[in-house]
Amino acid sequence: MEYAVDPAEFEFWWNEMLYIFSLTLTMLVLYSLYMASFIFSIYTLTHRNPAGRRFLLFTASAMFLLGAVYAILCVVAAGVIIRINKALIQGSANLLHLQRLFGGLELSRGILVTANNFITDLVLVRPFPCRSPN
Repeated sequence: MEYAVDPAEFEFWWNEMLYIFSLTLTMLVLYSLYMASFIFSIYTLTHRNPAGRRFLLFTASAMFLLGAVYAILCVVAAGVIIRINKALIQGSANLLHLQRLFGGLELSRGILVTANNFITDLVLVRPFPCRSPN
């Protein structure tokens, strides 16, 4: 039996699409919770004067920015993988370009996660000066 689409390749991209959709949906739910905690942390840092306030404001803002870009890249990757499956079924010549674009998005997401982890580690490793209770 001859197939217009290689079943193994279609199965790979279909499973990848399901994975990206579940990842994107989970990420969007968790991102909404993260947004609420970010707003609370900025409110707390601006209304109190903890040690290292500027550093904490900077790192919280940087982590939020990286998280926002990651969320956008997840949504874009979901759109690209839909187009990959469509191009695969239709036999489009645009398939290789879309696969390279998807690979670039995956690399970018990996870099963002690494950068965000680095900033988080900076917060956890940096010693904050202790203030006396007076």
